[in-house]
Amino acid sequence: MKLILDNIIFSLQDAGGISNYWHQIIKRITNHAEFKTYLFDDSIKSTNVFRKELNLSNFERLGKSPGLVGRYTNPKMSQLNEKAIFHSSYYRYSKNPKHINISTVHDFTYEHFFSGIQLYAHTNQKRKALIQSDGIICVSENTKRDMLHFFPELSKKEITVIPHGVGKQFYEIEKSDLKSEKYFDGRPFILYVGDRKAVYKNFNLTVKASKISGLPLAIIGGNSLSEREQTFINIHLKKENFIHFSGVSNETLNDFYNKALCLVYPSSYEGFGLPLLEAQSAGCPVIAINSSSIPEVVGESGILLEEESPTLIAEEIKKLLITEYRDNFVKKGRENVKRFTWRNTFERTLEFYNQLHSQINK
Repeated sequence: MKLILDNIIFSLQDAGGISNYWHQIIKRITNHAEFKTYLFDDSIKSTNVFRKELNLSNFERLGKSPGLVGRYTNPKMSQLNEKAIFHSSYYRYSKNPKHINISTVHDFTYEHFFSGIQLYAHTNQKRKALIQSDGIICVSENTKRDMLHFFPELSKKEITVIPHGVGKQFYEIEKSDLKSEKYFDGRPFILYVGDRKAVYKNFNLTVKASKISGLPLAIIGGNSLSEREQTFINIHLKKENFIHFSGVSNETLNDFYNKALCLVYPSSYEGFGLPLLEAQSAGCPVIAINSSSIPEVVGESGILLEEESPTLIAEEIKKLLITEYRDNFVKKGRENVKRFTWRNTFERTLEFYNQLHSQINK
C-alpha cells in the first residue's frame, strides 16, 4: 500500500498537540514494511520540536511543505498517479482522483470562539478538506459531534473516533529520585500547563483560585508573561507565590507534575485535553471543568466541576491537602491512563487506512 503523509503542521507551529500527534504517527510508520511511504516535507531544518526528533532520511519526498503562505493550497500529486492514501497533518487534500484522502479533526475552537477573517479562512479550508476526504478521524466523540453540528453534510462520510495517547516520558517518580530543586520553599503548590491567551482556557480562574486557596502557582508553557498578565497576577498573588517557565523539556514538565499538589485545568473547551493524561500518568490529580471532551478523557478519575468558579476550584484544591483524598485520585488517574496509548492510536489509524484502501476503488 502506498501512503503519502503531508507534514504541513511542522511548518505551521514550533510545538503543540497536533505536532505531537503527527510525530507519533510518523515515527511508528517506519517499522511497517507493508507501506511504501512518501512525504511532503520541507528539507530545511525545522524549528518544530517534534520534527527535530524524527529521522526522515528513508522516506521519499514528493515535494516540500508550502509553508505559511501556501498552507491553503492542495497538491495535484501527478508524480504519483496511482492508488494511494493521502493523509494530511492539517486540512489539505490531494487533487489526484486516484488518491484516497484522509483528514484528522482535532477541535472546533475557531468555530466556537473566533470571528471575522480568521474564522472564514480556517473554516473554509477545513470544510473543503473534509468534503474532499474519503475518511475522517476525530480525536474525540465531542469533536465528532461538533463536526456534524457545523458541517452536517459530512454525516455520510466514513468517520472514526481515535483518541490520542500519552507518552511514556510522563510517569511517577520515586520521591527519592525527584530533582533536588524545591519550589516555593517546599510548600505544596498547584500547576497550570499550556496556553493562556485563549479566553476559553480560563487562566484567570487559576490565578484567583490560587489566591483563595492560599497555595502558590507554577505556570508552565506558553510565551513569556505579557505585561497585562503580569499586572493581573501581581494584583492577586505575591511575587514569591508564582513562577513561570516556558519552553521546558518533557523531563522538566514531568518533574513538575510529580511535585505539584494537582493540575488545575479550567478550560471550557478542548478537542481532547492531553495535559490531563500527562498529569495523571505522573501521579498528579486533576481539577477540570465538566465540558466538551474532558469527561471522555477523565471520566470519574478526576475532579470535574459544573461551574467555572475560582471558589469551587479552591475548595477542591484544599481537599487534596488531605493525603487519603488525594491518593484516591492518584490511584484513579493511574488506572484511567491505561486506556490511552499512542500504540493504540497508531494501530487504529492503520486499521482505518486498510479499511478505506480495501473499500474504495480508485
